[in-house]
Amino acid sequence: LQIQKMLRWLKGTIIKLLFVFNIIAGVLLLCAYSASFTPPSQLYILALIAVGYPILLLINFIFAIWWLYKRKRYFYFSAIILILGFNHFFNFFGFSFYSSEAKGESVRLMSYNVRYFNATAILGEEDLKTAQQEILNTIQEKPVDIFCGQEFTGKTKRYNKITRQFLRKEMGLNYHYEGGGSSLAIYSKYPIIKTGTIDFDGSYNGAIYADIKYGKQTIRVYSFHLQSIRLGGDEDELFNKENISSLGKGSTQKKYRRIGSKLKRAFLLREEQANFISEHITDSPYPTLVCGDMNDTPISYAYRKLSGELKDAFCERGGGFGSTYAGSLPFLRIDYTFCSSEWAIHTFEVHRKTTSDHYPIHTEISLKDEIIN
Repeated sequence: LQIQKMLRWLKGTIIKLLFVFNIIAGVLLLCAYSASFTPPSQLYILALIAVGYPILLLINFIFAIWWLYKRKRYFYFSAIILILGFNHFFNFFGFSFYSSEAKGESVRLMSYNVRYFNATAILGEEDLKTAQQEILNTIQEKPVDIFCGQEFTGKTKRYNKITRQFLRKEMGLNYHYEGGGSSLAIYSKYPIIKTGTIDFDGSYNGAIYADIKYGKQTIRVYSFHLQSIRLGGDEDELFNKENISSLGKGSTQKKYRRIGSKLKRAFLLREEQANFISEHITDSPYPTLVCGDMNDTPISYAYRKLSGELKDAFCERGGGFGSTYAGSLPFLRIDYTFCSSEWAIHTFEVHRKTTSDHYPIHTEISLKDEIIN
């Protein structure tokens, strides 16, 4: 009898402890939800918690299934937490596994951060040439009418010349504009009639735009690159087993403080940059396309601010997880294509082939009939 009482007590204690962990995970998920509405300058820790959104979501989902299986009322806590943020889930996972056909002419649009054609990651001359050609071949695999590039400068002028010739001769993109921080580019098969640069104070990142003659219309295309975290070698330190097992050591804590400092600086700068560029987009007099590397997730303040009244092509036509980062951090969707309401979105695809640390994203869109007419 005493053993049975002890077992019941132990079982009850374990369930209560599990629910305590459930509450902690639920509160953290609520904090992640609020990050998109809270500028990092007001409460930076929310932006940091939001980075772990996919993991927090999975933990809370597992708890919900577990409590339901055990027929415990604790299920309602997890269920309510998940329901409160269901809209965020659709920004990470797409349910549109079909495409629509354009009634008239459409625009095939690609955005791709090519990491300076790997000039910062590869030292050997032959390896660099091979990597550049592989990136260009990846671009060529998809039909492209407008190409937006980030970190688009190669190692030398000769590399840049090869790239420009390839995009003109092989891809038919005869008009282009390059400039801005972190080497941005817009290449187009349609004539470019006006260009501009948007510089960010205190940052090497930036944005450019081009007004493009598209049939009888003028459209505006942005290529942007918000503040990089610049983790460098610290990216591999994040999930290093030795670091995780030695969290109490001063040297390990210094590493994570350094990483935290880089993250904080990037969040704060992206807040300013998103505010700045969103104002410029709002003032656009033309149907607008916005492409680039945000370096932030769809649950961030920068995403909500920059997307504004625009449509996210992935949310409309994406299927499955939309992760675009090809590095060691999983589930990161940080590259985007947005468009104004004048556009109809027909397809969206993350092209999972790259030698960069990003995957290219490809979208087909067209102006709606009432705009064309």
